[in-house]
Amino acid sequence: MVALNGADLCGASAPDVTAGGSFLGSTFMATDDYSVAGTGCPSGGNASGREVAYLVSPTVTRTYRVVVTPLDHVLADGGVIRFDPMLYVQVACGAGACLAGTILNGVGEPEDVTFTVMAGQTAYLVVDGELASRGDFQLDVSF
Repeated sequence: MVALNGADLCGASAPDVTAGGSFLGSTFMATDDYSVAGTGCPSGGNASGREVAYLVSPTVTRTYRVVVTPLDHVLADGGVIRFDPMLYVQVACGAGACLAGTILNGVGEPEDVTFTVMAGQTAYLVVDGELASRGDFQLDVSF
């Protein structure tokens, strides 16, 4: 597993996870830049929290499976912050449509999506917080 936090905004600075792998990230230091809504997007996206983005840009058409697993964040006083992630994939972040998206599970539960990216296309994986939550997570990208 590699510590690889996503970019605060979609674009060239977003880490490339096209080759797949397992990555550790966090939304704690990010800002709330996107309120996602539209075809294929998770409902409730307008109440999202801070998010980070990763990109995939395959040279051949590829179907990906992405799982975001929230991790407990233990505070100095012994308290625990439990993250409730939402996960979505867009060709243009903040646009009105998603290739895939989910918020089906509750606090502390993983979310996963499967989607296809055409050869030469760039898509952004966005780990967001449902109901403005934020937290640490493990991102697993496979195909």
